[in-house]
Parts: sequence; structure tokens; C-alpha cells
Amino acid sequence: MKKIKSLLITSKDVPADTYGTGQRLLSIKIALEKLGECRVLRLAPQPQENIPATVDYNAPSGIPHNPSRMYWIRRNLIFSDFRLYLPAIKEVEKIRETYQFDVAFCSFFAASVAAPHHFVPCILDADRMPMPETTLTRAIWPVTKYMMNRCGAKFKHVFVIRPDDRFILNKCNTTWLPCISASAKAQIDVQSDAKNILFVGSAGWQPNRDAITFLITQVLPRLRAINPELRIRLVGDGTEAYSGIDGVDAAGFVADIVEEYKQALVVMCPIWNKGGANVKLAEALQYGCAIVASTNAADGFRGIVTPGKDILVAENNEMMIEVLCNLIKNPVQLVKIKENARLLADSFLSQAYIDKIIKQIVSNVVEQQ
Repeated sequence: MKKIKSLLITSKDVPADTYGTGQRLLSIKIALEKLGECRVLRLAPQPQENIPATVDYNAPSGIPHNPSRMYWIRRNLIFSDFRLYLPAIKEVEKIRETYQFDVAFCSFFAASVAAPHHFVPCILDADRMPMPETTLTRAIWPVTKYMMNRCGAKFKHVFVIRPDDRFILNKCNTTWLPCISASAKAQIDVQSDAKNILFVGSAGWQPNRDAITFLITQVLPRLRAINPELRIRLVGDGTEAYSGIDGVDAAGFVADIVEEYKQALVVMCPIWNKGGANVKLAEALQYGCAIVASTNAADGFRGIVTPGKDILVAENNEMMIEVLCNLIKNPVQLVKIKENARLLADSFLSQAYIDKIIKQIVSNVVEQQ
């Protein structure tokens, strides 16, 4: 098979090889590198400072440094993420003069502004799409869907992160690409005396802060009633702000995430916002942990995950507390959930599975060009 050269276009940072944000982007980059060569173009405000080592090229995004709230409102109202940005396109054309890539792969709609449809086939990973979550976004939702479909239809193929996203992008040629953690290398054995109820996520994101508040104010009292040794363990940037609370270990960013999963009796994913897929849920499955998740968090893996078998799912906060407490009281079920998680991850939540899907789609797109 001919080696395929790709240009991965993104407005996000590509992590080198660590846990945290950008895991889907990293898994895509790894898959593209296995097909031949992959170079990264990052769209950013200009002039850009502190260029990451994982980036090969830079181009203007059209977004200013430190944009105001009014700027974002205006940008949403004119649907800028779904329109080509000519200065970025010009930079892509310059790149091709010295790097003859066969396909351009855009990550997020925000990167589609630089898609060079006029000279190479392009693929889009829609990832987390804009959803009608505020008064403004609900009001413009019909037009937003139209603009997403008009933009997406120009791509030879579009990957989506949630199964139901295919119904939103119904004018596009779509494939569901599950979200995984590229840094989860191997399954682990959880310590037999594990007492931590683990939550992993940055406190910089409001849904994560809501989840942390729920765990501390509602879950923790119920846990202590079962076993006073049980603790809420918070891991991720900014979680150290919750230190000093009895029954809570607030670690902030940790160097070794594997140790956190080893010491986790149960991993919690109480995220209720719509859109996207919870990479931490995928990561916990990949490590073979027992998970209690919200329906919204689990919905990004519908068709792969079977609730009640691979993970436990709750429809609201009160139900989540009951499910968690019952699981802790049932060690046999706890072991079985972990075993099923391991089997599931081996089949569908691995880099090899992502490699297979991307190889098939990218190869077909390049061959048909």
C-alpha cells in the first residue's frame, strides 16, 4: 500500500503523550502516522507565542488574542466556524509547495476554515459540535444545523464523536469514531484495598465543577455512612482548590494517572452537559475500572457500552448515588463490571480499533481522488 502523507489541521494543542485534553486528537495523529507521514498545522491567533513542539506549521485562525464575550456572540451569529478563512487557506497552499500531502484532516469545525478542498481531498473530525444549550444557541439552532451540514458536505468524509451526531449531520457522509485515551497503554489491577471514589477532570470546565460539587455535597455523606474510610479523590488541573475538606483528597494535576486508577474503587463520571464524549469514561474503561456514569456521559459510547454490564448508568443525581452505594455493597458485581470493562476496551476502545477505522476511510478517500 502506498504511503499516505497527511496534514492534520487543528486549533487545539496536540499532546505529546500524556493524559488530559487532546486525547482524541492524539489518537487520530497516531493513526495517520501509521499510514505514512503526518504533519500538524495549528490555527492560532497571530503572532503566536510558545509554539508547541508537536506542531509543524502555524497559520492565522482569524480569532484575536483574549477575545471578548461580545466577539464570541458575534462570531456565533455570523457562523464563522463554518466559513473558509482565506489567510489560513493561503498558508496551507504555501505548505503544499514543500510538503506534498495527499489528504487534509481537520479536527473540529473550527479547523474547517482552512480546509483546502480545491486541491486535495479533505476529511473532518467534527468532535464536539456546538449544541443548543443557551437561549441564543437555541434560537439559532436551525440555522446552525444548516451551516454545519453545508460545511460538512464539502468534506469527503466526516467522523462524529457520538452516534446520534450522525442524525444532526444528515447531509454528510459520516462514520462514528469512538473517543479513546491515546495515553492508556495497558490495563491494570486495582488494589484490593482501594478506598477512593475517583473523579478525573479539570476544574476549569463548569460541568466538571458541577460534578465536583455534587460529589462533595451529596455523594460523600452517603459514602461515609457506608464506610468512613471511603474518600472522594479529585484529580486534574485546578482540583487542588478543593483541598482541606474532610473526606476529600484534592490532588490537582498528577504525574502518574495510572496510580490513580489503581487506587480507585469506582470511577465517577457525573457529567450532564450535552455534546461530545467523555474521554475520561473511555480511559477508565481502557484501564479496566468499575464506572458509574450519567446517561449523558455514557451516551457518547452507545452501541459499544452496555449499561448494567460494562458500566453502571444513572438518569439523575439521586439515582447515581443509589447505584454507586449498591455497587460498593456488592463486591461480586464490582468484580464482574471490571472484567466486562476490560473485554469491551480490548475490542472497541483501543488505538488498534481507531487505526483500523481511519485507515479504511483515509485510504478510500485518497484512492478515489
